[in-house]
Amino acid sequence: MILMAGVVLVIAARRARALLSRSITDARHSANLTRFLPAELAPRLARGALPELRAGSRGEMGILFIDICGFTA
Repeated sequence: MILMAGVVLVIAARRARALLSRSITDARHSANLTRFLPAELAPRLARGALPELRAGSRGEMGILFIDICGFTA
């Protein structure tokens, strides 16, 4: 009986460790995505909404180009 309880505890501890490890990995991936992508886009990419993103959308935008004198070649 005690052996069975020990086995159950070991299995539970391993599953908890795996869950924690996966959670940390997911948080790191999410942080990396938000470093390089807009905050609205990163969660959609993380959950795998690729067909939705490939469909695309149209919108108006403005582009501002500034050249600092002597900074670029």
